[in-house]
Amino acid sequence: MASVARTSFKACKAPGNNALRQQVRHSGNIQALAIRMKSVANIAKITKATQMVAASKLRGAEARMQAARPLTGALKALFGGLEKSEENPEGVEYAPESVCLVPVTSDKGLCGSVNTGLIKHVRFQVLPKLDEAGVSTSVVSVGDKGKGLLKRMEADRLTTAVTGTFGNVPPNFAVAACVTDYVLETNADMTKVCFNEFYSAMTQIPVDVNVPSYGMISSMPEDPFMAFETEDERSEIMESFAEFNLAVTIYGAMLENNTSEVASKMAAMDNATRNANDMFSALELKYNKARQAAITTELIEIISGAESLKG
Repeated sequence: MASVARTSFKACKAPGNNALRQQVRHSGNIQALAIRMKSVANIAKITKATQMVAASKLRGAEARMQAARPLTGALKALFGGLEKSEENPEGVEYAPESVCLVPVTSDKGLCGSVNTGLIKHVRFQVLPKLDEAGVSTSVVSVGDKGKGLLKRMEADRLTTAVTGTFGNVPPNFAVAACVTDYVLETNADMTKVCFNEFYSAMTQIPVDVNVPSYGMISSMPEDPFMAFETEDERSEIMESFAEFNLAVTIYGAMLENNTSEVASKMAAMDNATRNANDMFSALELKYNKARQAAITTELIEIISGAESLKG
């Protein structure tokens, strides 16, 4: 192998051997293009397979999300409409002294901008408003991508990072309950759950939901749940109800964000496949031009040599 390489190098450098020099130059360009075409084709196969896997997962993720929406919607309407009246149709305006942010992100990448869009929503919209109001803020991150971004940007606020929530099994209430325990440890007056709400396969919008703590609800002048009768100790039941509302909200956010992640991944991989195919077509055209140039050069050298022999 070494002797062949030395022979080719000397032949290219030898004076008066233009034909061989041209052949080696063109063959090198063609070989590099062929290697690049093969790698781009392999990338297109991988992105196409990832898109098909995401498309198959989307139906199941959307079904789980739709099944949980009635429960999350009912609790959101109940807790979001405390003390509604004709004079106060929007309900109670909470003024918490401390807030725990729970941004829900994915554990894996290749899913477009759902994670970066959510973190930007938290950093440039949610946190500035809380800081302006003088509210003490802590962050309990859900998902590996949120952990990585917030650890670099908001390390002083990040208290807990929960990862592996979207592993081999779909999001479930048991995982949401574990996240709720970490949130309750912060003793915040209110929890703000931030996630990507799923609208369609092409549209996912970052939103945030306020969840008041039992301490904030119990500090109201009047009991907002006076219309509900209880058999056991009322304070214990209402405290458990407030914690259950928080767990359900986090569970719904995990389902919404998981569906948004799968849909965004399907769209991102479709765009990546198209870009890879376009790149392959451009490289194929360049490859054919280089091959034609090499053949034309060889033909010119052959014809020139034949004509010189005739003379």
